[in-house]
Amino acid sequence: MHYSGKSSISTNSVMKQLNIMMLMKYVKNNQERAIFRIELQRKNGLPRTRVSN
Repeated sequence: MHYSGKSSISTNSVMKQLNIMMLMKYVKNNQERAIFRIELQRKNGLPRTRVSN
């Protein structure tokens, strides 16, 4: 899609903000999942596996 003038700038900034929000949400979910996995392993007494960043 092509926009002219101001609208393209504002659209780009909005898209950038959305991308950042999605990225933050994704990272947060991954962190929570990793923590949950470690807690689960600790409860089950399994050997702690290497957690990749």
